[in-house]
Amino acid sequence: MNTPEITPPDDARRRRTLRLVIVLAVSGVLAIGALVIALVLNQPSGSKPATSATITVGPVVPPGQQLTGAASALPPIAIVLNRTDAISNMAANDQIIALRGEITTHPTANLYLNLGQAYMSIGDQTSALSAFGHAARLAPGTAEPLVGLAMTLGMGGTSGLNAAATALATLAKRFPNNQVVQFNDGWVAVYRRDVPTITSAWTRAVALGPTTALGRAATTLLHQIGVK
Repeated sequence: MNTPEITPPDDARRRRTLRLVIVLAVSGVLAIGALVIALVLNQPSGSKPATSATITVGPVVPPGQQLTGAASALPPIAIVLNRTDAISNMAANDQIIALRGEITTHPTANLYLNLGQAYMSIGDQTSALSAFGHAARLAPGTAEPLVGLAMTLGMGGTSGLNAAATALATLAKRFPNNQVVQFNDGWVAVYRRDVPTITSAWTRAVALGPTTALGRAATTLLHQIGVK
């Protein structure tokens, strides 16, 4: 009787890492829904249903190199939110103008949170920190502004990404049922090529709401790296 071959854990982990690298390979084509692209790349999404689409992404940036800028494989790191507001359809610079206009008449934590995301999308760390700080003061004890503050750490290259990962791991324990926390924990892990955290964080994000925009995004992205 033949004994079934058992794949060593390290081999399984290497294969999963390889799948992730292939997904983000040089000139690789990543076929995902349009809504997922909009969410993950912090581009306008609106409330349109997900449809088939393809994007081409660049190489995975080796550890120790800055992960923002023209030569980066990934977009400038920014908090990913469950947004369906009309302003989210705009380009980041236009979002900033629109959000600042709304804030002058009725400042809310959510508007400041969205403003911080827009500033991150254009690489303005100082303004993003200010916006998230305002959001945190207007909504003390809520998770999303704290996620924004943690994510801005990741704008500082590899050491910043490590600090962001530490902060998000703490937030994930403090807010285990917050989908924004879990999704962004996995998103930072993408930049760090930390496959175990990607898998655990996005699996948790799906469990917290499989039909939300972030839940659908996490489901599709997990499938892309071979996690069912």
